[in-house]
Amino acid sequence: MTQQHTPVPWVTKPFSGKYKNEGFCINATDEDATRIADVTNHYYVPSEANARFIVRACNAHEELLAVLELALRYLEHPDVLAVTQRMALPGSVPADRARAAIAKAKGG
Repeated sequence: MTQQHTPVPWVTKPFSGKYKNEGFCINATDEDATRIADVTNHYYVPSEANARFIVRACNAHEELLAVLELALRYLEHPDVLAVTQRMALPGSVPADRARAAIAKAKGG
């Protein structure tokens, strides 16, 4: 059985601990009990920007994947392929790129 990740949406919250302004944590909700990860300020890394980027990417992942899969189905349609073969950028080029991106997003 494949283990699922913590459901989205995720949020970021500042935290401090032993050291003042340690960084930001990623939570599944606003509750501290659902902490997923800590993004700390080690070595001058911009922890807030990194934490917000991780959250934004995770929250958008499924929707972006679904839209890309829909676009790929459109690009693979025989009518679209026939029309785009005469164009400067045939439909097979973005279709190949979409397939590669989908595989990467799915961990393949």
